[in-house]
Amino acid sequence: MNTIIRHVHGPSDSHRITWQRVHEAWPNRILIHGKTSMTMPTSLPAVLADRQGRICGERVGLPAELAAAALSYEDSADTESGDVERELRCSLEAHTTGDHFAFVRELDGADTGSLWTSWVRGHRPADVMILGDCNAADARTGEACCEFTEHQGMHTFDLIDPWSVDSAGLR
Repeated sequence: MNTIIRHVHGPSDSHRITWQRVHEAWPNRILIHGKTSMTMPTSLPAVLADRQGRICGERVGLPAELAAAALSYEDSADTESGDVERELRCSLEAHTTGDHFAFVRELDGADTGSLWTSWVRGHRPADVMILGDCNAADARTGEACCEFTEHQGMHTFDLIDPWSVDSAGLR
């Protein structure tokens, strides 16, 4: 596994970033487990000028019962509680209506999709679901979209996430 997605928590310039596995199909990324503190830059580099939208970023915690349910989807010796994302951020393009969605856990195997959850602002997630992976890739860079099939809004490679190491130009 060597691809990552970032979920960030905290209101100040110094944020805790949780890195987690997403898909093995994108070998141009690194895999870091656990939490790391870093100070994010105050401005985005010009290299992102062609990105048109911003991620939603709505935050919510994954209830303990849903974390346990996410672990039960696969009976694997490799499954650890750290494989389930508990501090969630909506990764869709910024929106004012509709449900928020966040990645919860990768499932083993090719074309198996991933576990996701959804919630309405002001409420906790009520379930986890398997959603297929979005097949879109940036024609210029080959970067794959990290969302689920038929997600609303732009693909992740067209979005700016100001708290992302990739978006901040720190790769």
